[in-house]
Amino acid sequence: MTFIHVLGDGPAGAALLGGKGNALDALVRAGKQVPSGFVLTTMATAALTEGKPWPPEIASAFASACDGLIGDGS
Repeated sequence: MTFIHVLGDGPAGAALLGGKGNALDALVRAGKQVPSGFVLTTMATAALTEGKPWPPEIASAFASACDGLIGDGS
C-alpha cells in the first residue's frame, strides 16, 4: 500500500492523492515553484479516519517523509 507520495515523484492521480494533492504534484512535475512536500494518500487517510491510533506502517512512512524534508538540519 502507498501511504505517502512525495510531490514530483511521478503521476499518481487524484484517486490516490486527492484533488489538491494531485494538483500540487502536477505543478511540481510541470516545473512550477512549489515548496517541497508530500501527500498522505487516500489509502492513508482512509485508515486514519477509523478513529484508531495510526497504524505503525503509516506512522513510519510519515516520519520518514518528514525526515526527508528536514534533512540533516544543515
